[in-house]
Amino acid sequence: MTLALTTPRLKTERLILRGHAARDMDTSLRYMTEAARAVRNHAYGALGLITLVSYFDRENTRSIAVADRLGCTRDPQAAIPDIPGWKDALVYRHPGPEAQS
Repeated sequence: MTLALTTPRLKTERLILRGHAARDMDTSLRYMTEAARAVRNHAYGALGLITLVSYFDRENTRSIAVADRLGCTRDPQAAIPDIPGWKDALVYRHPGPEAQS
């Protein structure tokens, strides 16, 4: 899962979370969800960011499942960075800081 962190005070920061290889997919998704939630809470709290989006390869169903668990919604209007191979990425927007848990 890639979280692109943006705010007027910061240009752009990116954090790439790689899937955890676990025996059971549910355990793996729980770890990935917990890590992504901690990053999001830090971005909204300590960094003061006001919005976050995640970019996914269409075939990355595990990361999309994590985004769903985090309450993210698909945002087809969001800009996709001009990075090779990202042209067909799916963009999911995270709930705002007021909804962090």
